[in-house]
Amino acid sequence: MLIRISNAIEDDMHQTNSVEMMASWQLWLASTTAFVGLESGSNRLRVAHHSFFAMTSPFRWYRIVDDPLMLGQDHIDIGGNFKANVTYQVFLVDDGENGRFAITESTLAPVGVQDHQALWIAQFATKESGVIDGTSIIDSQVAKVGATYPLGKTYVQYPKDRSPQELYPRQQWQEISAQFAGDFFRVVGGNASAFGAGRQQESLPNITGQVVSQSMIYSFRKSTPNEALYGQPWTGGGEYQPNHYASVTLTHTPSSDYDSYPYLQIDASRSSPTYGRRKEVAPQNHSIRLWKRIG
Repeated sequence: MLIRISNAIEDDMHQTNSVEMMASWQLWLASTTAFVGLESGSNRLRVAHHSFFAMTSPFRWYRIVDDPLMLGQDHIDIGGNFKANVTYQVFLVDDGENGRFAITESTLAPVGVQDHQALWIAQFATKESGVIDGTSIIDSQVAKVGATYPLGKTYVQYPKDRSPQELYPRQQWQEISAQFAGDFFRVVGGNASAFGAGRQQESLPNITGQVVSQSMIYSFRKSTPNEALYGQPWTGGGEYQPNHYASVTLTHTPSSDYDSYPYLQIDASRSSPTYGRRKEVAPQNHSIRLWKRIG
């Protein structure tokens, strides 16, 4: 049952020691434990007993005593049943007496109620056929955590986690993932770029090697600077010079570019599927989303 408290004494038979009640109130203020959940075996919300609610203009103090309070379709502000795939808000409405709860699609206040008369309590969403999604319920105690994020603070959403918009709906969030699209983050030091130096270019250890022919009869076609393997003819003296690009003198004339040309191929993906999986350098990873609190 929801009752209104006046002068730290509950207004009916459920009076209690004011010191004990104030202690309970302080514990409530410090808590971020959920007090609204899905009632087992039904399509209703369960609001825990001993929950406190305070309105500021004018000041009103409410509490649920005795048993938990059940909220269902009969609490919708404009009547009817829960719609499918809709997000609803739960408000405590100050009616000048003991107060009442109302469920609405509006994020500001139930229909016919002024903003200052409504205190936001919870948010939930429905699935097909208007069934309440128990995992979607966020109440004012849990949502208090969102207020601890300063304006401009970045929030990291990991895979399978809910977005801050869902977890903390009373604050405003802007997704900023596009500012860092596809980037990886690393700690400064080592081979990392300086902090604040911007995006560091991709890099991968080089793969090098050479094949030396024992006979000038067999040789390789001319290579180009962007090929992984290239040839350098042996002239009978000096050292092999891998940075020089040259054709090899053949003992016969080929009938086409590749006819009679012995050739080498390199395919790093044959040694590890890491190579060639995509046209980028990337370790095993998951995608995340970045958000910033803007209100």
